Amino acid sequence: MLEAYPHNRLARIVLWSFAALVMAFLMLPTLVVVPLS
Repeated sequence: MLEAYPHNRLARIVLWSFAALVMAFLMLPTLVVVPLS
């Protein structure tokens, strides 16, 4: 799917921002729990 639009910068930016949001959402519980434990 990504190879079909290598020139589409907007799609790449949206994809990377979505990936960053998912990573931040997954890292948030760890960052909260570790200092408390």
